[in-house]
Amino acid sequence: MKKLYILITMVLAGIQAHSQGTQVGDVNSPIYHYNGNVGVGLSVPESKLHVKADDLGFWVSRETYLSTGSIVGIDLRQLTHNGAFRTGGAIKSISVNTYTGGIGSTYDSDLALYSVGDGNLIEGLRIDDNGNVGIGTSNPDYNLHVKSTNSISEVRSETYGHYAKMGANGAGGYLGASNGNGDLTINIRGYGDAFFNAGNVGIGTTTPDYKLDVLGTIRANEVKVATGWSDFVFAPDYDLKSLDQVEDFITENGHLPDIPSAKEVEENGISLGDMDAKLLQKIEELTLYVIELKKENEVLKIENENMKESITEIKNQLR
Repeated sequence: MKKLYILITMVLAGIQAHSQGTQVGDVNSPIYHYNGNVGVGLSVPESKLHVKADDLGFWVSRETYLSTGSIVGIDLRQLTHNGAFRTGGAIKSISVNTYTGGIGSTYDSDLALYSVGDGNLIEGLRIDDNGNVGIGTSNPDYNLHVKSTNSISEVRSETYGHYAKMGANGAGGYLGASNGNGDLTINIRGYGDAFFNAGNVGIGTTTPDYKLDVLGTIRANEVKVATGWSDFVFAPDYDLKSLDQVEDFITENGHLPDIPSAKEVEENGISLGDMDAKLLQKIEELTLYVIELKKENEVLKIENENMKESITEIKNQLR
């Protein structure tokens, strides 16, 4: 019975040792070796180096002191066909001021991420000591600073073929966005033409009802409106109301025929092009009235001359 107990104990110990990995060092060591993996802070590491900690669990530090321009980081290596290792990228911490230690001393560092091009490390992204992020620049001046030595520098957000973009090229800066079909519908440029073809645009309002809806005052040197015009007034079949009819309409409605009332304008506004055409219609009608009055006046002048001649003849006969 005693032999069986010892055997069971040995088997359980072996199973436990196999499931937890082998502890390296004394009983207080946090390092374990398991299936070719090394664990720090855990007995069953799941990668070649597996560190488990509640705070900063992994340090890479310099061996020698350098007061400024100190660099420390991780060099990532790719395996070549002949078994050699080549640079595959790097992560670097770069000190940007002098640190001499002691009470009250401070230090600042940038964090840089590198890729490899033509066998050389190329800095792709940097976070400076102010928290600014630079892409293409090691001295970012803004929260996100993108710079390129190529002919174009662009930031783009894209999904399912739709996108929004912001960038600059040799001519200037631009903003753009696509619609649901992936076609460019918004294009605002600091050079050349710009267009907005994605629905209504509101200035001073979040619910525009028209292509351009402005809640406020617009100032312009000139406004060009493409609309119909009112030369139909001069057509032979135009139904020109008599002045008596116009007077009756004004008496009943308080405004000119074909012109909106003050209440309608207050509630609905006016169409600039339509209103200009209606005002021209009234001017052309007035012109026709003046021409008609002139004709009537000519008839009255002739009749007046005839009456004068008749009166003169009567006077001469009475003498």
